[in-house]
Amino acid sequence: MKRLLAAAIVLAGGFTTAPSAHAGCIDGTTVACTRNGCQGERTCNAGHMSGCAIDPDTCPVPGPDALVADNSPAGVPVGICVDGRDSAGEVDDATFTKNGTAPSTTFDVGDLTLSSLNDEVIGFARGRAPSEAAAPWTSGSDTVHLTLAPLVRVPITVWIVTAPGTFATQVVQALSTVIQAAALFDQERVGLDWNQIDLRDATTNPNQPNFQNTTTTGTLESQIGHVNGRINVYWVPNVNGGSGNGVGEVAHGDSVAVGAASAPGLLAHEVGHNLALDHVDGDPRFGTTNVMQSAGGSRQFMTEGQAYRAHIRTISAIRSVFVYGLRPGMTIIDTCDINSTNRTCPKADKRLFADGAFPPN
Repeated sequence: MKRLLAAAIVLAGGFTTAPSAHAGCIDGTTVACTRNGCQGERTCNAGHMSGCAIDPDTCPVPGPDALVADNSPAGVPVGICVDGRDSAGEVDDATFTKNGTAPSTTFDVGDLTLSSLNDEVIGFARGRAPSEAAAPWTSGSDTVHLTLAPLVRVPITVWIVTAPGTFATQVVQALSTVIQAAALFDQERVGLDWNQIDLRDATTNPNQPNFQNTTTTGTLESQIGHVNGRINVYWVPNVNGGSGNGVGEVAHGDSVAVGAASAPGLLAHEVGHNLALDHVDGDPRFGTTNVMQSAGGSRQFMTEGQAYRAHIRTISAIRSVFVYGLRPGMTIIDTCDINSTNRTCPKADKRLFADGAFPPN
């Protein structure tokens, strides 16, 4: 094995073996060794073998700081973003991922101290809502705990507003779309699920003929119906001239309208507007596979940066005092929009896990 550069040598325990009266090796000779699962070298110096030295660029030395994600799901990936400061400088949303273990998943985050800003850790996992905790790193060995929050569960009412006599067939399609949209939110670690699905027949409502081509949800609410404390989905023949189109309220919104041929990704897109998420059209950071892409494409993915925003903006239905008012203990950052670039929140395109062709960043 080639001798490692002196600058890259890390000695076990930070010291070499103590000298003794008799040399036991020839200076400069090396032998292979293993430390913490890493291959390294022991080198003879002044007649004595050093501790096992490894190259930290290829096999980092563990610790001494750890992040423990409590309420962790077993067998699915768990990811964290970490702020702090290490020997190289400021650490901003450093990414760590691993398969979860219940009830807690422990991450080795290296050796961190406080940065110039308030430090925090943010966690993501399927079956959990985005969660955060302060990270008061010190110069010693730290163990910081982050409790992953349960899913945010809200009820949903689906109004079938297609032609009379179509309820039996349309309700099956609508229900399937709603369930698949919820599965997409879970897959992308958004942390939102339905705790009740209420299906309502509005096909015989006398105002139904007014909605052959819907352009807004306001008139639907007044002429078809609306239930407070729920997401209201209006399943209509067409929206803005197409059966696969949709429209959703943005600020403090709890209503969306989707055409009767809408895919699950389209419904997730419109509910995304209820969650205060912006369009990503033409933004190379996201591409056409992102759920908030409005210009067609295959809506499959949401970034962790987007998922976090759905839980921290007061205009999101999750946080809005006019809609659900949930997660009262979590940070509110209304300036955390799609263009945010400072350290108050992860960037909108922050990915802990790959989104198709987009790798983690």
